[in-house]
Amino acid sequence: ALPDRHRPPEGLRKAILQKLSYRVGRHPAQATRHDWFVAMALTGRDQLADVRAFVGSRPWRQGQVAVVCCQHGAGRYADAIAAAGTTPYAVECGGDLHTSVIEILLRSGAAGVMIMACPPRDCRHREGPRWLTERVYHGREAELQARVDRARVSIVHVNASERADALAALQAFA
Repeated sequence: ALPDRHRPPEGLRKAILQKLSYRVGRHPAQATRHDWFVAMALTGRDQLADVRAFVGSRPWRQGQVAVVCCQHGAGRYADAIAAAGTTPYAVECGGDLHTSVIEILLRSGAAGVMIMACPPRDCRHREGPRWLTERVYHGREAELQARVDRARVSIVHVNASERADALAALQAFA
């Protein structure tokens, strides 16, 4: 088993296993190191392709914030987030978020990026929120690059029932 520091969040683990099985065509027990590498690369590449398609499909208004929200939490009230004048971008799990997604959103013209992830210990994918915070702010592997202004990035932990808290945090950030 991998040490905790190298273990991917549960949702990311599932995505890698899916790529390994259906794109690489290998069962985990028979997969080589190269097969695992290809599956991981495809998973990251797909996240980046998805966000590039997202930013290419809409122009940003001056001062507009992009909100990355977990489908199982804040993604359930994405309509309210959009009504607040932002652009929601739903992902399977905030903890699985490739840090380059944040950079792409900022480079595309977003004034800031708020990530609405599930609260720690309330995530379907175990340690996702904790590892996201560590990657963005504390240099965990796959960290947010130093060139990205962290003042333009915010992580808020809200679940599906904390709509008012999410919107208040968004208003304070925007």
